[in-house]
Amino acid sequence: MLEFLEILDLWKRLYEKELHNVCKRYDLHKMDVDILLFLANHPQCQNATDIVQRHKLTKSHVSTSLKFLEEQGYIEKYYQEGNHKTIYLHMLAKADKVIADGRKAQERFQKRLLKNFSEEELKRMKDTFRRMNENVKAALKEEEETC
Repeated sequence: MLEFLEILDLWKRLYEKELHNVCKRYDLHKMDVDILLFLANHPQCQNATDIVQRHKLTKSHVSTSLKFLEEQGYIEKYYQEGNHKTIYLHMLAKADKVIADGRKAQERFQKRLLKNFSEEELKRMKDTFRRMNENVKAALKEEEETC
């Protein structure tokens, strides 16, 4: 199990290295770029709660980053008609270059990670990770039901 956690840590380090140049180029923190990429890659998720829940980040960190992104002109906040409780997020044109460069960094990461794997190996790996996710979801649901 420890080896698996070490592997995940290595993946995270490589991903962060890929994003480092994007952060540096636009003078943004990694969380800022992560939030912009999240919003771009998950159009159905357009509020801070979605970001906090999906990324398992603290509300205060997300809030600070969103405030900065708004001040810098990357996003704007708005309310939907009839709902003045939830603040929604809309990306502005200034975010387009960051997102494009961020996606290129994500693609480089994926290519480097999956280099030298056959299509069959990739298919088996995808199936293995899908099954592992199902096991984890079932275990978490079981834990919630016993609490």
